[in-house]
Amino acid sequence: MRKKPEVGGGDQKGRKLKAIVKREEEHSAIKELPTANSKLQTEKMEVHHHPQLEHKPKPWKEYLLEGFMIFIAVMMGFFAENLREHISDIIAKRNLPKRCIPSCVMIR
Repeated sequence: MRKKPEVGGGDQKGRKLKAIVKREEEHSAIKELPTANSKLQTEKMEVHHHPQLEHKPKPWKEYLLEGFMIFIAVMMGFFAENLREHISDIIAKRNLPKRCIPSCVMIR
């Protein structure tokens, strides 16, 4: 069997390896800061599992009601947008003569 070279041996590779290990130990010592609470908070953390719920299926009337409520919400949004656009059109029509009169006077 071959013998493994010793880290502290006299060869050059051994010295380089020892220097690298020493630098890594110094860097790891710098990274690990002391903390007041060294225990991990996740050790006693509960895991969320989806249980097999034994409940009755939702009646079809509830699905119908939910669909109707979504329809009403979308329809009300459509009406609100049209009302907003209608109001802005009315304001633009009222302001149109005020903008056109000065330009007509300048043409004559």
